[in-house]
Amino acid sequence: MTHTGRNIIISCLAGMGFLSACNQEDAVSDQGNAKKEARSMEALAWVEDARPEADAKAALARGDTRLFGIASRVTVLPGVPSDQYATYTARCGVKLLRGSGDQVYGARQLERMEKMTAYAKRYNRIVMDACR
Repeated sequence: MTHTGRNIIISCLAGMGFLSACNQEDAVSDQGNAKKEARSMEALAWVEDARPEADAKAALARGDTRLFGIASRVTVLPGVPSDQYATYTARCGVKLLRGSGDQVYGARQLERMEKMTAYAKRYNRIVMDACR
C-alpha cells in the first residue's frame, strides 16, 4: 500500500470516529431535551383546563388588574399592541405565566405554549377593558 493510500484510510477512520462521537453527542442532547420538555410539560399542565374568561373575572373581583406576560428575552403581553406595552404595564401591572419561556424542546410543548398564548390573549383583553 502506498503512503497516500494509508493516509486516506487513516483519514476515513478518523472521520468515522468523529461522526460516531457526533452521533453520541446528539443522543445525549436529545435525552437532555426530552427531560427539559417533560419539565416544561409539567409546568404547562394547567393550560389544559384553563378558563380565561372565568379566571379574568375572578381576578377582577379580587381587584387584581395585572395582565399576563410571557417570559422571553423581553416580556410579551399577548393581546396587547406592542406599542402600548409600557402604558398597560404601568397602568395594570404584569404577572408572568407559569411555564412561560422562549425555549421549545418538542412539538407537545409547543402545542401547550400556543394554548397558553391564546389563554393569555383572551384573559388580557378582558382585564384591559377593566383596567382602562
